[in-house]
Amino acid sequence: MLTNISCRRCGELETADHIFLHCAFTRRIWSASIWRNEFILTDTSTLATIFLESANYINLPPLGIKETIFPWICWAIWTARNYLIFENRNFEPTDILSKAIANAREWNASQLPGLDPPIARNPRLPPTLTITTEPACFTDAAWHSSTNRAGCGWYILTPEKTITLQGTRMFEHISSPLMAEALAIRSALLHALDAGITLICIKSDCQALINALSSKYHSADIYGIIRDIEALSYRFSRISFSFIPRSQNSMADTLAKSAMYSAFPN
Repeated sequence: MLTNISCRRCGELETADHIFLHCAFTRRIWSASIWRNEFILTDTSTLATIFLESANYINLPPLGIKETIFPWICWAIWTARNYLIFENRNFEPTDILSKAIANAREWNASQLPGLDPPIARNPRLPPTLTITTEPACFTDAAWHSSTNRAGCGWYILTPEKTITLQGTRMFEHISSPLMAEALAIRSALLHALDAGITLICIKSDCQALINALSSKYHSADIYGIIRDIEALSYRFSRISFSFIPRSQNSMADTLAKSAMYSAFPN
């Protein structure tokens, strides 16, 4: 949680009504010609009131969106606010509005009938039936709660069961095992890219992390690392993330523990 509850853009008290409606920066977004209806925003308007009224707003034709775009703009304002606070990235009102429109269009397109059902991203098959055409990268982490140090280990196995790459790294000031596991994946991806690998299947025995990556849920303590992993993923021609039992990840576990204890034997 933030100790500073002032708006990063104008310095006023950061309430929900201020973030989404009354901040001078936000008003620049709402001033765009979005609806056929007249959008009346007064100093006493509340988010709850405007939200209910927005159900009756009709979007202008160029937007190409049937339902009201109000919730999408609110979501874009909120994510832009988080980018500014946590990553010091600033977006212009026009960028935020464009992002809201793009998200709404993407959602509408995904709701069209007649589309084939989605295919599971990482179907879980028995080990003997798993067929992979890309190198498998096994990752693991070891975390020491009293020192907040973590060791990360990984190795890459070809479809022919040959180890082509392996590495370790030690980190300090790590607040949780989940953060350590995320750093292991990020380190492995960086190593693979440096080695010129463009096809990869990440395998981890951390079910919570794999779920977070697959669902795009960003836990607060690993938000930045997850974003790094997502950015690195775009540099691969094909990439997937899958969960494996701890019993199948012993070598990566050994590498991770050796990284932590070799650097700090005590």
